[in-house]
Amino acid sequence: MRQAIAPMVDVVALFQNNNREEVREVLRAVRPTVLQFHGDEDDGFCRSFNMPYLKAIAMGGGTEITARGLQQLYPHTAGFLFDSHAVGGSGGTGVSFDWSQIPPGVHRPFLLAGGLRPENVHDAILATQPWGVDVSSGIESAPGLKDGYKMRQFVEEVRRADMAADDTTEAGSAL
Repeated sequence: MRQAIAPMVDVVALFQNNNREEVREVLRAVRPTVLQFHGDEDDGFCRSFNMPYLKAIAMGGGTEITARGLQQLYPHTAGFLFDSHAVGGSGGTGVSFDWSQIPPGVHRPFLLAGGLRPENVHDAILATQPWGVDVSSGIESAPGLKDGYKMRQFVEEVRRADMAADDTTEAGSAL
């Protein structure tokens, strides 16, 4: 699979509380370009593999998260992934979280995940201005079965949000 990836496309390896040897084995076998950690991994563990990494932040637990706190906990992350799962839980629930909980002033790119689907991704993007969005169950017709029509709808809504954001930026700069 790795050899079939087009040039300039990142290969992301996702981990959740794996031990160091398991991560190294994936690095040897898959040769990812980015690591994504969804568990209790700290900055030292995440950066010990000498690769860019993203840290998933659980937003479903009601705990207040600050941009400064994230920067202190993960000073070496390339970015964050804000997901709807609760601390100690796993993502992939298909449930969204209150997007206003994303702390203002995050000085790293971030991805938005959790409960995104064609019907809400436009509003989610306009509300949070993420670097990107992460979707899985929101484009499925049944568990594990991706739906081509839903995928197209999702991409169309992302593009529509991008155009709306561009229009807002242009309008603001014209004033």
